[in-house]
Amino acid sequence: MLVRESKYQIVGRRVSGLTGTLLDVGARDRVLEKYLPPGLKYVAADIAPGLDLEWDLEKPIDAPDNAYDIVVALDVLEHVEHIHRAYQELLRITRHKLFVSLPNMTCLSLRLQFFATGHLGGKYDLLPEHQGDRHRWLTGYRQVCAFIGHHARSAGCAVTQYDILTGYSRLHALISRLPLPAELRTYTLLFEITKRPMS
Repeated sequence: MLVRESKYQIVGRRVSGLTGTLLDVGARDRVLEKYLPPGLKYVAADIAPGLDLEWDLEKPIDAPDNAYDIVVALDVLEHVEHIHRAYQELLRITRHKLFVSLPNMTCLSLRLQFFATGHLGGKYDLLPEHQGDRHRWLTGYRQVCAFIGHHARSAGCAVTQYDILTGYSRLHALISRLPLPAELRTYTLLFEITKRPMS
């Protein structure tokens, strides 16, 4: 479904009224916490120290199966070399719902940006010195949908897809309003993956 809310707003709305523990993987500055309703215990995890948990998604997650009621990984998996294993690990530790977002690098605004400048953004640059954090995958609409759907179905999960139209440039704001296919207008893909309904 096409939406103009942010990924944080959508997650906050979709978990409204739920209780239990919500794990925010790749939490960085804990921005998601501001959008969450009361009733959920918020736990923040990232590769950098300073949050509740310090996890490296390149390694198996040190948590039992179904450990967290809700797991959220927003713009995280594209940073992981072993993306398939990391996604399966997130599914494994989720009891009820997993939210995953990935950028759509094949939207028309980014295609035009690359055509005009030869540049996709700093996360894709090959610099003389390693820049540290970077994207390992060029995530496009159709491949992201197939990737998320395949593993979710294999785990017996239901998937709801949100095509987020909101981007970061005036060009994208214009393109998002044109009568184009969703894959050209969508800036970010957000998936709500349900293992079992929360009672």
